[in-house]
Amino acid sequence: MKPEERDLTDFFGLTDFYSLIKMVVNFADNTKALNRNQLEHSIRRNFGGFDPETFNPMEFFEKYCNMDDLKLAKDDRPPVDSIRIIQASLSGEDTAFEGMESRYLLILTENLSVLSIILDEFYSKNIHPEVVFGSKFRDDISYTQVFHNVYRIKKCMDMGKPVILLNLGDLYESLYDTFNRYFSTWGDRKYVDLGLGDHRVKSFVDDKFRLVVIADKNKVHSQFPIPLISRLEKHYLSATSLLTDEQKRVKKDLENWAKEFVTPQIFYKTVCPPSCEGCGAELIRPYKLTCQLHFIGPCCKEKIENGLMERKCPVKDCGEEIWLEEWVMDSVALKNRQYFENSSTQTAFIGYSTEMTALAVRKAAEQFDGKI
Repeated sequence: MKPEERDLTDFFGLTDFYSLIKMVVNFADNTKALNRNQLEHSIRRNFGGFDPETFNPMEFFEKYCNMDDLKLAKDDRPPVDSIRIIQASLSGEDTAFEGMESRYLLILTENLSVLSIILDEFYSKNIHPEVVFGSKFRDDISYTQVFHNVYRIKKCMDMGKPVILLNLGDLYESLYDTFNRYFSTWGDRKYVDLGLGDHRVKSFVDDKFRLVVIADKNKVHSQFPIPLISRLEKHYLSATSLLTDEQKRVKKDLENWAKEFVTPQIFYKTVCPPSCEGCGAELIRPYKLTCQLHFIGPCCKEKIENGLMERKCPVKDCGEEIWLEEWVMDSVALKNRQYFENSSTQTAFIGYSTEMTALAVRKAAEQFDGKI
C-alpha cells in the first residue's frame, strides 16, 4: 500500500525560506539587477521536491508576488528546468558568488534507477563520485558497517570527492551537522563533527565536496524525519520527466505493447471471458460452443436446452449452429482466465516499471543522437 504523504506545511520549513532569501539577495547584490531566471531558479531550488504536475511552487509565488516586470535572461541562465537546475546545484556554477553556498541535495524519485542519470552528470565533468548503498540486511545495519560507511564519507569530505547515498537511513543521523553545513574553521580549512552514538569525530571538509541523497519519494514523504528533510535542497527527478514529446510517445507505444503481450485476448481459444457472451452474466462455469471461439454460462445453457434460445452461437458475428451432445464445463479456460486476471506488466516482466521503460527510451535516444 502506498504510504500516506505528509502535508506541504511539514515538508517545507524556515531553512528553505531563509535559503531562498539568501540566494535572491546574493543574486541581486552580484548582478545589480535581478531577472526572472534568477528568481525562478531560487524558488525552484528551495521549494522543490514534488512532481511539477502535482505541486508547482511558481504558481503560489506568482499568485502573491508581481513578477511581470522581471525580464528573462538572454542567455537563459541560471536554468529553470528540472535537470539543469540539478546540474547547477551539483556544480555550483550559477551560484559561485562570495558568501553564497549551496545546500546538499535530496533527490526524490519514483525509482532508484535515476542514479545513472546523476552519475552521467558527474561523469560529463570527469568527476567520479563515491556511491554508498545500504540495505536492511543484518550485516549492513551493524555498528561496524555504519562506522565503515561514516569513515568512507569522511575520507571523501577531506578529498573533495562527491558522495551519493542510497538506502542509508541508519546513517543520516550521524551526518546532521554535515547536512546543515554547520562548519567550524581551523586556519583556512573547514571541519565538521561526525557522530556515531556517543562517539564524535572531526572531519575536514573540502570546498569541492558535494553530498547527494537519493530516495524514493513515498518513503521521504512518509518516513524521513522532518529535520532531515528541512536541511537539504530538495528536487524531484524521474526518467519520464526528462523525455521529449516524441520520446514519451515511444514510451507509450512500448507500454501498450507490454500490456497487450500479457492480455489474454490473444489466447482467445483457451481463455474464457469474464462474462457470458449470451446474456452478460458473470461467467463462473464456462461452456465452450461448437464454434470453439465463444463461451456461455449455465444461464444460457439452460435456455438452449429448454428451447428458449436458438441453438446458435449468441455472438452476432458468428451465429454458428450448436451441436453438443454433452455440455462439459471448460475448466482449463476458466483457470487460464483466472491466471491472466492476476497478471500485469509488473508481474509478468521482472523489474518492469514505467520508469525503467522511460530510462530505456532515454538511453536508446542517446545512441541515436536524440532521434527517437
